[in-house]
Amino acid sequence: MPESAPRNEVAQEIDLTQIRYSMVWEDHELLAEGLDIQPEDHLLAIMSGGNNVLSMLLREPAKITAVDMSPAQVALFELKLAGIRHLEHADFLALMGFSVSEKPGDVYDRITKHLQQSTAAFWAEHRVTMTDGIHRCGRLDAYFEGFQAQLEYLWPADLIPRLFACDTLEEQATLFETE
Repeated sequence: MPESAPRNEVAQEIDLTQIRYSMVWEDHELLAEGLDIQPEDHLLAIMSGGNNVLSMLLREPAKITAVDMSPAQVALFELKLAGIRHLEHADFLALMGFSVSEKPGDVYDRITKHLQQSTAAFWAEHRVTMTDGIHRCGRLDAYFEGFQAQLEYLWPADLIPRLFACDTLEEQATLFETE
């Protein structure tokens, strides 16, 4: 059997100190239904932006273990958890960047005492990344923002905050359908 030709692979290191994904873009319902999560289940999940982990948690399994190689992704998820646990809904939306009433950094200042020391240290070094809210602080999110800015005709820049300002799902659906 002939030997295969040597590969000219270039190994690239991934910077694990940088947030890659602030949100997960997969369909969480499809994931949860596909896993058929039951109350006695113990789940293992990749943390990433935390969205799928939180979605699976809504199905009330016995336990979820969320892991990630990136300390940045862990810090993001822990910040989201602290926000969920210790903020009112409107304040959490501001931290995420879905409100114009308060700056995300100001909301963050109110919950730092609830963060693990390593998470607080991460955000102290990366505070500038939460300027527009933590839902836009990942590299993929920056790519989408740039894409959307070049193609503004896809949707108005203020549509997302207006969707979150709606009082009912029906109002959101109408706004989404009309714009």
